[in-house]
Amino acid sequence: MKKSLSLCCGFTFFMTLGFASFSSSSADIPANGELAQKVPIADMHMHIYGEKINNVGVGWFLKRMDENNVRWGGGVGNLLRGASDQLGDRYIATIGQREFFRVFKRESVDELSNPDNPMLREMLDKADKLFARGRIKGIGEIHTNNLNSGPPFMRRKLAFKNNFNDEMLRLANKYNGFVQFHTEFDSRLVAQTKYFISKYPRAIIIFSDCIPGSSETELEKILQISPNVMCEISGANGPTISDRIPRSRMLYGIGWGRMYGTGGIRKQWKEIIEKYPTQFMVGSDPCCDYVKLFPAIIKDIRKYFLAYLSEETLKKVAYQNAVKRFDLK
Repeated sequence: MKKSLSLCCGFTFFMTLGFASFSSSSADIPANGELAQKVPIADMHMHIYGEKINNVGVGWFLKRMDENNVRWGGGVGNLLRGASDQLGDRYIATIGQREFFRVFKRESVDELSNPDNPMLREMLDKADKLFARGRIKGIGEIHTNNLNSGPPFMRRKLAFKNNFNDEMLRLANKYNGFVQFHTEFDSRLVAQTKYFISKYPRAIIIFSDCIPGSSETELEKILQISPNVMCEISGANGPTISDRIPRSRMLYGIGWGRMYGTGGIRKQWKEIIEKYPTQFMVGSDPCCDYVKLFPAIIKDIRKYFLAYLSEETLKKVAYQNAVKRFDLK
């Protein structure tokens, strides 16, 4: 069972860029370190699976959310009734990940694009009802392309523009909700994202881990499409998880992730975050063997990431963007 959880983990695409392209760190000092330590956080990539799957229950997360001032958490599956009961309005409830992965394991990759697959159709119908009752905020995390950002047993590559994604975004558009996708950058992603944003202008598209494999320039092309395209920073973008992935350590260096590390935010990433401050959010991605690292990841976010942002951007990325866009209480 634990093996199947690897679909959520934020492994980062091992690009052929060479270490030099990641060697420049932020030259800034953490001007907002005090604020970064006390600001509330909305964790938009907080998997809660329950004791049967990853050996910790909702209560474990609640205690550590309180200890680390994580005011809201979720944004990704699996959908747990116990989480809604214990966290209440603090739970950013989503649906879809469990069902999507079951189809992948039991059927075929082609079926992942088929909204009429019985399991996927049942999920879509349930999502419609839950959206209408205000019980969920979105759908996700849906892995469409993880050929280079996931373990071999669960890799797949689907076109981002497919019929199942269309149906999920249709529902998100109907209820002003979101769909969170794990997908890597490819040459078609910009055009396909434009297609969906044009067709469903009220839907919010969240890209998990800020699109593994994308450069700052490539990510900016996506962000320029619409304010409804958002980027969630988690996984190997920071040092705690990156240090535990051999290929990430080799690429980024000890104590560093793709975007930030013990010396702050890499200059090129800080520039794009400050340029599009309303389109970034933070996440922990405490999946699989990383669940116990949840407090350490939050500490990293505060000390090495938020502290280096301008005050206005810090607040937006930490929680204000999520609160505003998803009507968090």
